Amino acid sequence: MLRFLSRQLDAAKFLASAKSIGEQTEAHTYIGFDLVEQGRIDEALQHLQWVVDHGAPNYAEYGMARAEMARLRQKG
Repeated sequence: MLRFLSRQLDAAKFLASAKSIGEQTEAHTYIGFDLVEQGRIDEALQHLQWVVDHGAPNYAEYGMARAEMARLRQKG
């Protein structure tokens, strides 16, 4: 995760390195947040929706993804 956030790893490689559902939950969440920062909301929502549909609910990132989706949809 730190390598992705510090731009040492691109999103595709970050996601490919995520083996467990928990790691995939983290990867999709942080990729989604990064896409929001870039203004690529539709793409971000796809990653955040993956977390809601398939992610590990016991991970903090699950709740973060749900909250971010709600915020983005409110902004509409």
